[in-house]
Amino acid sequence: MKKIILLILSVFLFSNTVYSDEAKVGLIDETRILTEYEDSKKAQEQIAKLRENIQNLLTELSAELEKTNNNKTLSQAQKDAKQKEAEKKLLTEKEKSEEIANTIREKIEGKIQKAIDEEGKAQGLTLILSKEITFFGGKDITNAVLTRLDTINK
Repeated sequence: MKKIILLILSVFLFSNTVYSDEAKVGLIDETRILTEYEDSKKAQEQIAKLRENIQNLLTELSAELEKTNNNKTLSQAQKDAKQKEAEKKLLTEKEKSEEIANTIREKIEGKIQKAIDEEGKAQGLTLILSKEITFFGGKDITNAVLTRLDTINK
């Protein structure tokens, strides 16, 4: 029984050694790509603008609600209705902004993934990993991916 286990273990270890010699591993620095890729910078600015618009709307609605609550001529039911109307407006705008932001992110992520896939194929890589989770080994293809992304935009 011990011989069978040793034989299986030896075959497993040998096959992993052979496979790792054949594997070509590429590494990418995702953070660097997101911070240096021009379209990603623009997308981050657009998303920040959406957040700013929501914050401005919240400030505006808060001021309106404060005026409504200080208005002595309105009943509590009218004040509550205004409150619900403001909450609904804010929620609707927030959902629209989130949908737009997700669309922007998906578009950028798609472009980046396409560039990574193309570069991996061009360099004959069998596996591409994030540099942030890899301790050693592999070839850093971040610069090549950034160059590929820049040529896509031109």
